[in-house]
Amino acid sequence: VIDSILLEKETAQSSTRIAYFYCSRTSDDTKRGDPSNVLRSIARQLIDETIDLIIELKDISSATIIIDGLDECHSQDGKREAFLQGLKTIASSPGNAVKIFVASRDDTDIRGAFLDYPYHWIDAQDNKADIRKYVEEELEKAIQRRSKTSSRRISARLATKIEKELVDKSGGIFRWVGLQLQALFDTNINKLEGDMEHQLLKLPPGLEASYDVIYQQLLAQGTLSQMIAHKAIAWLLCARQPISTFDFIQALNVGFDHPEIKTKEDVIDICRNFVKHDEDLDRFRIFHLSVTNYFEDQ
Repeated sequence: VIDSILLEKETAQSSTRIAYFYCSRTSDDTKRGDPSNVLRSIARQLIDETIDLIIELKDISSATIIIDGLDECHSQDGKREAFLQGLKTIASSPGNAVKIFVASRDDTDIRGAFLDYPYHWIDAQDNKADIRKYVEEELEKAIQRRSKTSSRRISARLATKIEKELVDKSGGIFRWVGLQLQALFDTNINKLEGDMEHQLLKLPPGLEASYDVIYQQLLAQGTLSQMIAHKAIAWLLCARQPISTFDFIQALNVGFDHPEIKTKEDVIDICRNFVKHDEDLDRFRIFHLSVTNYFEDQ
């Protein structure tokens, strides 16, 4: 959406100002979940072109504001409620037009706040074409990776069957597709095509069920590995500031006579699909917001 609007602005040589913000509730970037920071960022982006905006918003010629992932804004202390009201006030204020585009999950307070405004619900069928394209691309990558480590090739018949099953059962969830592909192409478990076909018959329905399977795999590890995995996940869920890779590994080894965790690959292997390493920021993080939600609901 953002790329399209920016391209349209450039093509039309429009003077309309564009501001956008992506909300996030990850533990290593808590500021992106604070509603106050959303408005500050939007104001800064628009102020870059006119200082008058900070004095009188209604005097701007026109503006388009885009907020992605609004549901990831913190809802405690009434901040999100006040933020939603602020957006409605901006949209209805007199003066030149201010267009606001909001993308969000179907949270009750957000849905209720914008019922009087034009909205569009998106369900699994609406993004089926995107899911199909994603499955095709990721399946091809998985097949290529497998071909480098195994002499057993994936037949065109099986590839077609995998694609159909994943598209039909994904429910529009990209993360679910990624988890199933990783499980299907785990050569430690599925060595033969028959193994993969058997697993296709028992794909977990939805993300929560997928995480249940992964968590049982985590619990099937040795006692020490389980303890370290739980410690790592708990710290990442509760951390109030980022922890470097080196410090995180050092902390995981506290209490042992000798280091049990030596590399970032050790952490990823023990924590399964719940944790990933951000190479750019050199830190571990919870793999996806859905993982945070999964453990918060336990």
